Amino acid sequence: MMTSDKINSILGEIPELSFKDRAEGEADFLMMSCIELITASMEADDVSIANIAKIMGKSRSHVSQILNLQRNPSFKDIGEFAAALNISIEANKH
Repeated sequence: MMTSDKINSILGEIPELSFKDRAEGEADFLMMSCIELITASMEADDVSIANIAKIMGKSRSHVSQILNLQRNPSFKDIGEFAAALNISIEANKH
């Protein structure tokens, strides 16, 4: 069993993240959360990548790259997904 002194010693060796690193982590988490909501909605409504791309006026390749995390979506992209799927995507303070 680890004592609290040992845990504090280990935690003391972990460097604090810089503001930039924290901000990048938050942005990545936000993007992943949006993509998860979008893909879950697509699966629930049986909407294909080809269908959503057509509704959005985007190429299938563009949409596929975003959903497969090969391209970072813009806020406009996220808004277009939400509008095409008739969903609302919200950010919550945690």
